[in-house]
Amino acid sequence: MQVNNSLTQTQEKKQVSFSNFLTNQFVKQKIIETVGGKDSQKFMTSILSAVTNNPTLQECDQMSVLNCAFLGQALNLVPSPQLRTILYGSIQKY
Repeated sequence: MQVNNSLTQTQEKKQVSFSNFLTNQFVKQKIIETVGGKDSQKFMTSILSAVTNNPTLQECDQMSVLNCAFLGQALNLVPSPQLRTILYGSIQKY
């Protein structure tokens, strides 16, 4: 039972960590520059949703997830749980 609790706590920390990663001033500025000011919040919400709903993405390097999301954005694809294959393309685990 303790192992499950420990695992759950670790996963929760990674979710919060990715959320914090997206709100980092440098990352936010990069998103605004790449996606555009008016679409940046929508982009951050969709990528956060995709990562939150997928335990495999939670284990991946955060910058790698963001870069894959940028690639999807360039192809006019929205990162979402339904389109998770976009994010699997070149994601690297820690």
